Amino acid sequence: MTKKNNIVKIVSITAIILNILLAIGKIITGSMMESLSIISDGVHGISDIITTIIALVTVIIANKPSDESHNSGHKRFGSIGSLILSIILIVISVSICATAIENLVHCDYSLDNKTSVDSLFIVSVSILGASILIKFIMFLLMYYGSKIEKSDAMRADAWHQNIDALSSIAAIISITCELFGIHFLDPILSILIVFMILHIAIEILKKSLTELTGHSINKEERNQIIEIVKKVGGNIIEIKTYIEGEKKRVQLILDAKDKNINEFSELSKKIKEELQKLDSDIYEITIEPQL
Repeated sequence: MTKKNNIVKIVSITAIILNILLAIGKIITGSMMESLSIISDGVHGISDIITTIIALVTVIIANKPSDESHNSGHKRFGSIGSLILSIILIVISVSICATAIENLVHCDYSLDNKTSVDSLFIVSVSILGASILIKFIMFLLMYYGSKIEKSDAMRADAWHQNIDALSSIAAIISITCELFGIHFLDPILSILIVFMILHIAIEILKKSLTELTGHSINKEERNQIIEIVKKVGGNIIEIKTYIEGEKKRVQLILDAKDKNINEFSELSKKIKEELQKLDSDIYEITIEPQL
């Protein structure tokens, strides 16, 4: 395992341990307080554990070198992991939303003045407050790991941690309102939390599907490649580009009618050097001559 993978492994395992402790604390507290928003926040914490494991495994697999079965490497395994991650989040979100809507329909909308603060309330707010701080630290760690590894799965997981902090803030508001007998806010906030999760899940789903279906790079990047080839003296007959996970692959066919083998070899070398400078995510460049 490389030094980069070791950093990602440490960051991910730290996030998993912290998420386990937070999820257990929230689910127990939510059950005792009979607060759906706290319970949904805890269940969301379980999904964090799963998504962080998926992110870690896919990063490790995606960085494996090419072999006989995978000539172009394992880059698309990162996209497969992101796809699985997004589906898990969508399923959990729909489940929580259905429960919240049912509770909202059968909610008691009368207000009862219950303003006493008990020890359970203090414990609940303390757990959620600690969660906000820990989740922000986890966001910074995961985001750092995603920058090192250039991983969309890890970056999505990082923002996932950040949104958890918002979920905990919503849960604190909810249980505080419970003190004043405002019961209907709990399911409403649960639904808002769900929509935040769904937003992330759908974005990850769309991107992973784009990568898995062999999508090419965008028009702007394609034009940059064409300009660079022209600048070093190449004449493009055909250009094909592929997005594979977080990496990109470029195939070029160049006009070689007026060039000998040595001249074409030198031209290809210059083009590869310039394209690597343009974008370090381009991991493979194939250049073929057309005579």
